[in-house]
Amino acid sequence: MVQDQILLNDWHVIARSQDLQPGTVLHKRLLGSDVVLWHNGDKVLAWQDVCPHRGARLSLGYVNKETLVCPYHGLAFNSEGKCVLVPAKNESSVLANLIYSLCQLD
Repeated sequence: MVQDQILLNDWHVIARSQDLQPGTVLHKRLLGSDVVLWHNGDKVLAWQDVCPHRGARLSLGYVNKETLVCPYHGLAFNSEGKCVLVPAKNESSVLANLIYSLCQLD
């Protein structure tokens, strides 16, 4: 993983807008870190590509009703990165994801 603060605090092009239509989930690698990009129907989001529950890659999941669903246990995360559904418990959880700042240019 990159430790250079100048690179870490700069803007980087990671995808094209046309590649991120509503419902799209993409895996990207940036500066040695795995990133999941997804479109919740309203905006594009970029998170660390790991489910905080068991470490599954969220980029292998899917978008459902403005949430990103983990492919492993089906945990659903809202656009703020908060887990809003744990299917095994039928309730929300305190789990959350690392969220990156985005700037979309068309």
